[in-house]
Amino acid sequence: MTMLCTRITEGSSSTTVWLPGRPPPRPPRRPPRKPPRGPLEPPPRLG
Repeated sequence: MTMLCTRITEGSSSTTVWLPGRPPPRPPRRPPRKPPRGPLEPPPRLG
């Protein structure tokens, strides 16, 4: 374990409190997953 974190659950919301001494982790920025559109697979025509 490289980072120490304490999870506090209050009611229905959960909060993650990071202990002092270590910087908080950066939220991973992931682009929205789009279905791969191949050149031999044209999008389905609706209508």
